[in-house]
Amino acid sequence: MAVIPIAGAVLALLGVVFQFALLPRLTVFGVLSRSLENKSNGRCEIIPQLQGCEDMWLHQDTGYLYAACSDPLTSRMSWLPCQDRLDWNKYPATTDYIAVVDTRGSGPWSERIRKVTPKNFPGVQVNGQPIYNLHGISVHVADSVLPGSKPTLKFFIVNHRPPVDAQGRIDAAAALKSGANSTVELFTTTVGSDEFEYEHTFAHPEIRTPNSLAATGKDSFIFTNDHGAKVGHGRALDLLLARSNAGYCDKKGCKNALSPLPFPNGITNGAKDKEYWIASTSDGKLRQVELQADGSLVLLDEVATGYPMDNLRTDSNGHVWAASFPKLLKLLPHFEDPVNTHSPAHAMRLRLNEGKDAFFGQKYSVDHVFEDDGKIASGITVVVHDTDKRKLFMGGVQTPYSLVCDI
Repeated sequence: MAVIPIAGAVLALLGVVFQFALLPRLTVFGVLSRSLENKSNGRCEIIPQLQGCEDMWLHQDTGYLYAACSDPLTSRMSWLPCQDRLDWNKYPATTDYIAVVDTRGSGPWSERIRKVTPKNFPGVQVNGQPIYNLHGISVHVADSVLPGSKPTLKFFIVNHRPPVDAQGRIDAAAALKSGANSTVELFTTTVGSDEFEYEHTFAHPEIRTPNSLAATGKDSFIFTNDHGAKVGHGRALDLLLARSNAGYCDKKGCKNALSPLPFPNGITNGAKDKEYWIASTSDGKLRQVELQADGSLVLLDEVATGYPMDNLRTDSNGHVWAASFPKLLKLLPHFEDPVNTHSPAHAMRLRLNEGKDAFFGQKYSVDHVFEDDGKIASGITVVVHDTDKRKLFMGGVQTPYSLVCDI
């Protein structure tokens, strides 16, 4: 009669799993005891022309904002590998684009936004035109600029391209079975230009499920794989288990740089050389890492923010900004109906702690700068801080607008 002891052991095991695995995640996800407080959302302006902009980057000196955008109601609905959307047969003829925005100019936003033209890009073609399927972006700014010339920018772009057959034709069936054939594309441009010159494609088995990336030089970068596998039901476990990694690439190849990591998402440079930060959507931690000479990453520190995070951006003060989801479970309905279903938004800033408690070991301070219940800012995946103008530019992978808020 060992049924009762066995049942007791099972219940005890389930209790341990709940206490140490599920309960912390439910807390981070905002399922347990998190109230919303609208903050810094009273002076915001909608930019309707910038839709489905998953990531953004600001050139602080000139105010040119670059955004990786798409159509949130068509393109993103059928082809968004991070959300297991792999139905290429429903992909529209419209393509994703990089927008360059003159944020310091005058006049309506519609007159200050231009779509970038990729030059000599040998990408997958739709209707005879090469396309890219955009996710994260990162930029390396040239160290030196000749007098009277504009700075040169090296743009690294996550491209979730579909698989192709032996004849170079898109293989929609293979996409459903095996997932995207994701790459990172490298382009060269100058500040303010709406033309990108193609330079190189980084294609490697290590680039499995790329989400975000951070340039480490003019032809190298580190990146996050947000899931442990391209397809399969096991991907659902990535919110609970550490099954993924960060990688490093240069023109010689790619490698695993740090693993395992729990749902690594955004990645950005830190205030010091070779220092970077990685955000987790799973455990709500920011991880400080250092890039080694061999391309590996060494974990230096962890900061618990308590929020599931998406993209990171570092402003000109060296502060790290994180877009986060205070109510993560409301994000999935928003992805299914971006227009009518709202997902609360949150922006926080990580900086060196200058308060009295720094003496007692609290090295970093996390400031909760912006929060909205989703009626103004919904499903936000990136926050960029303009330090000169004290503005936040925000966009979302399936948000049918972007916005700018004074803080």
